[in-house]
Amino acid sequence: MYTSPLKKREFLSIVFKEHRIVLITFFGLFALVLGLSFLSPPKYEANAELLIKSGREFQSRPDPGQSAAVEPYLTKQEIMNSELEILSSNDLIEETIGRVGLNKLYPALANQGASGPRPIDEAIQQFKKALKTDTAMMSEVITVSFLNQNRDVAIEALNDLLQIYQEKHTTLYSDNRPEFLEQKTKDYQDQLDAVTKRITALRQSQKIYDVAAQRAQLIQDRSVVAETLRSLETRALDQHGREDFYTQRLKELSPFSIKEESGTGEKKLSVATVHDWKKQDPAYVDPVYDDAVLKLQTAQADASALDQQIALQKATLDNMDARQKSMEEVARTLESLEREHDTLDGLVRTSRASYEQAMTNEQLDRQKFVSVDVFEKPNASTIPTKPRRLLYALVGMILGTLGSGAILVYALVFRQTLISAESVERMLGLKVLATLPERS
Repeated sequence: MYTSPLKKREFLSIVFKEHRIVLITFFGLFALVLGLSFLSPPKYEANAELLIKSGREFQSRPDPGQSAAVEPYLTKQEIMNSELEILSSNDLIEETIGRVGLNKLYPALANQGASGPRPIDEAIQQFKKALKTDTAMMSEVITVSFLNQNRDVAIEALNDLLQIYQEKHTTLYSDNRPEFLEQKTKDYQDQLDAVTKRITALRQSQKIYDVAAQRAQLIQDRSVVAETLRSLETRALDQHGREDFYTQRLKELSPFSIKEESGTGEKKLSVATVHDWKKQDPAYVDPVYDDAVLKLQTAQADASALDQQIALQKATLDNMDARQKSMEEVARTLESLEREHDTLDGLVRTSRASYEQAMTNEQLDRQKFVSVDVFEKPNASTIPTKPRRLLYALVGMILGTLGSGAILVYALVFRQTLISAESVERMLGLKVLATLPERS
């Protein structure tokens, strides 16, 4: 069966025919939704604003034993996000509910029985739904709002929430540990004093006060002694050569036997035959032989003296070498102790500075001096924020329009009666020649 498209006149005819049902549906839904807004209990919204400054708690501090703090990579947005999380934490909300009182905030929960979940758990969830925290991008301001059926309770709850938040903020960021730093500074100072005493005792026992100067002087003195030793050894070699020469010379000149006596460490000539000869003839004189004997004795005496000086210089040189070796060992020990001294001195300075800063921070914490300022204190309008009747009215109009449209669609699709000539032509596919009004 042919069906022509819906025409404007037919549509208007249907609307006119069903206008009562359409209007009843529209205004009924509108009144129903708007009535719900009057049945909902009014809620007041308390608002406040916080300023998060770049204060001392957000600055990195060196740990004990560090000379400088390691700068963390932390943006301002990350700091703001952290503060938002603290504001909406369960511990903070639970403490706020405890301070305000569950009876004042949520009387219905306070009066319910022991069956079911704990009232405080449900109160925390309701509080989190009523609490709203937000911050604008690239801003240091946090906006906080709280909804409650009682205006004064809303202001009180938000005020207590911000006070507890500031206290918790101080607790979370106060990592001062003055007692620990004081003890640490004392321990470092005791170690520094012990090292200082060891350095002083070592210098006094070894008589070392300026390692570099004393080492240079010792090297210079050793060079002088070594040069003197070489000179003495040269002279002693010459005297021993003269001694050997005259010893050989006497052997060549004397017609008598000459015997060298050993065992005493010195060479002595036995001229017994000459002596016996002189006993026989006291006037006997041998000038060449006597001169050789005299020069031999002189050479022996000089060589003996030089040998003693050489032995003394060698002993002095050995003592200097031992002294230099000992000085090098002491110098290494002193260098190690002085490095330890410098390290401990730096630790003492750093710990003392950290301790003084911790004491200052502790005083500031006691005075609740933090980088969070409430520059707009909690306040609420005397006009309820919720329910928003304008929004309810708009929703009612939308629902009424949708309901009326549904009625019209139903009438167009499922209606079995013919309302106008256009309906006859569209549904039956026949041309209507004339229409007659119904008369009673």
